Amino acid sequence: TMDFNQSDHNYLALSRQRLTQKTQKYFGTQFHGTHAHDIPLLQRLLDEKRISANQRQLLQDMGVIFADVILHEFNVKWVVYNDQHGRSRALQLKHSDYFFFPITMISRRAETGLAVDVEDLYQQVARKIANYYQTQRYD
Repeated sequence: TMDFNQSDHNYLALSRQRLTQKTQKYFGTQFHGTHAHDIPLLQRLLDEKRISANQRQLLQDMGVIFADVILHEFNVKWVVYNDQHGRSRALQLKHSDYFFFPITMISRRAETGLAVDVEDLYQQVARKIANYYQTQRYD
């Protein structure tokens, strides 16, 4: 893995900006970086069809906001992850080899036509992190 560079930080900033413009316009509110406020707001964008399955960029912007909530709640950091598919932005559980990819979590599901339950996705991440800590303790 590699550290985030300025263009990575810019990418996240632009994502937040684009999505904040949407929530300001439709709902008169913006993201706070908190679970209680932001997860329902992301859900509302989907439920009210303000963002559709073919808007990959906006769906991935939603993934950035989703990641902000995870960053706020868990001991994770942004990294650049390289594999055979190329370069991805990932969250890494600090002091571990555990990575996940929140930017595409919502888009991957939405693009297949599945209804996305953002709270459920969040709980899945929380469970995986808890399980990871659990297994480490007994190694």
